[in-house]
Amino acid sequence: MTTFPQDEDGLVLQELADEGVDFNVLHDIDFFVGAPSEKAANDIKAAIEEADFSAEVAFDEEVNDWTVFVYVSAHLDYDILKEIQETLDALAKPYDGFSDGWAVLLPEQE
Repeated sequence: MTTFPQDEDGLVLQELADEGVDFNVLHDIDFFVGAPSEKAANDIKAAIEEADFSAEVAFDEEVNDWTVFVYVSAHLDYDILKEIQETLDALAKPYDGFSDGWAVLLPEQE
């Protein structure tokens, strides 16, 4: 049985493992990057795309919030997830943005 670090990412991965998710295949993972404004979101998107990620900007009217969605196909691996989040955080910081988690779309959810 695989054990994961006891942080938010590790707990989510443990839940996925408990549900029987296959960690040996690539999954479509969405990462979220918070931005303080539309301009910042677009600047962050440009920086993220320059780093060879696919991204789009969205505004959530309910919470009045800008988010850059980053799309990655990767294995559900703790170290990979942490590395991508750290990279996105570093790319967003010059524009006062921040990495704000991730989600995975599982086959039964499609």
